[in-house]
Amino acid sequence: MIAKMISDYHKSDGGVGAMSVANYELLKVALDKLNDIQTKLTEIYKLLADLPSQFDEILKRENTRLLQIKLMSVGVGYRQALSIRDARVPEYEWRSDPKTITTMNALLLRLKEQREQVTVMNLLDPATALIAADLGFIEANLMNILGYSRQAIHETIRTIYISWIDAILDADRVGSTANYVLTAKARLDELWKKALANPVGAAFKMTPSEGLLLGCTGFNDYKPETREYDNSCAEPHRDKTELNGPATRRDTILVALAKEDTAGPGEIGARAGEFSFDHVLNAHSNAHSIVESDVIEVARRCELVEPARIGPKDRSGIAFELRETEAVYDGQPTGIMIFEIVQTNEVFGLAGDANFPTDSGCQIAVESQWNEDIRRATMQNMANRKNYEQYARELAQIIDEINMERCRIAYGGRTIIGCEIARDNLIRLMEYYR
Repeated sequence: MIAKMISDYHKSDGGVGAMSVANYELLKVALDKLNDIQTKLTEIYKLLADLPSQFDEILKRENTRLLQIKLMSVGVGYRQALSIRDARVPEYEWRSDPKTITTMNALLLRLKEQREQVTVMNLLDPATALIAADLGFIEANLMNILGYSRQAIHETIRTIYISWIDAILDADRVGSTANYVLTAKARLDELWKKALANPVGAAFKMTPSEGLLLGCTGFNDYKPETREYDNSCAEPHRDKTELNGPATRRDTILVALAKEDTAGPGEIGARAGEFSFDHVLNAHSNAHSIVESDVIEVARRCELVEPARIGPKDRSGIAFELRETEAVYDGQPTGIMIFEIVQTNEVFGLAGDANFPTDSGCQIAVESQWNEDIRRATMQNMANRKNYEQYARELAQIIDEINMERCRIAYGGRTIIGCEIARDNLIRLMEYYR
C-alpha cells in the first residue's frame, strides 16, 4: 500500500512541473504525501520486528531502520520549512534569507550524510527503496533553493539517484528489491508444490472450496452368527452304537468311560457313573481315541445358534474449507490474497450418505457395539482421522509461509513499480537541468 501511495504521487508529474516553475506550494502537497508514507513506514517497522525469516533480516536491522528514519526526517524537516514560509514574502527574498539558507543547508548536509551511509551499507531493500524513490526530488529541490548549478543538480540525479534506483531494480544483485521479489517467487513455487503434495492440499487442489469432507472413518456395528454346544440338554443312556466307531475329541458325542482304573498318560480313567457327561467332555482334552469297549453311555450335545446382528453403519469425517481472502490492514484492503485452511465441523452420518466417500475411502472398524457414544469415540480416535488432522496442521504451516511470500512479493513488487515511475520522472527532471 505504501508503494502505491508513492506511485500515485509520481503519477502526477513527479515534481518536474514543481521544479521547473519553482512552485513550492505544489511541492508542499507532495511532501504531505511523503509524510503520510513515513507514518505508514513506521507502522511497518513495528511489523518487521516480528518477521520470522532470515529473508527479512536486513529489514529488521536496527541500524538500517534508524538510517531510514533519519532519511525520512529530512523530508519531514523540508516540509516543515516550506510550511512556515510567509506567503507574503517574495520567493527571491525567501530564498536569499539567511535563515532559509541555514535551514536548507543543514537539511542538505543531513541528507548527504545519511545517503552516504546507505551507499556504504549497500541498502537496496524495499523499505530503503521506498525512501530512495523520493529523496532524489528533495535533494534536487534543496540544491535548487541553495543556488547550485544546473549541471551539479543534473549530475547528482544521474550519478546518485538513477544509479541507486537501477541497483534496486537489478534482479541479479543480491540484496536488491528486485532480487528480494525474485527469490520470494522461487520460494513460493516450492511451497506451492509442497502444499499440493500434502493430502489435504491435494484434496482441494489448492483451490478455494467449502465443505470438503476428509479423514473418513466408520464403525459397522455387527455381530456374526454364533454356534455353541450345550451339554445340559444331552440325552443320556442312549445306545453306545451312536458312536458309529471309535470316538475322538472332535466328535459331538459325550461319552462315559467304563474303565475303573486310572489310565496312563494321555488317557482318562474314572469309575463309571461317578461323573457327568459334561465332566467327561471337559476332561477329555487330548486327541487320543476312545474305543467302543470303553463306552458305557452315549449322548449327543445340543447345538445353540444365535443369528447374526447387523446394526448401524456409522460414518464420520471432518469438514474443511480452504479460503482465499483479501488481506485488510488498518481497515483498508491491501490487494494481497491470503489462504486459510479451516476445520469447520465434525460430520456424522451413515454409510451411503452423499457426504461420505465409498467404503474404500474410509477406515472402518467392524465389531459388535450397541453404544453409539462408544462407536463415535472410536471413530474419532482412528488412525485415518488423526492422520488428516495432522495433515491439516502441516498444511496450515505451509499456508502461513505461502501467505508470507505473497506479502513479500506484493511489498517488493509495488515498491518496484514506485521506483520505476520515480526513475522515469527523475530522468525527466535530470533532462530539465541539462
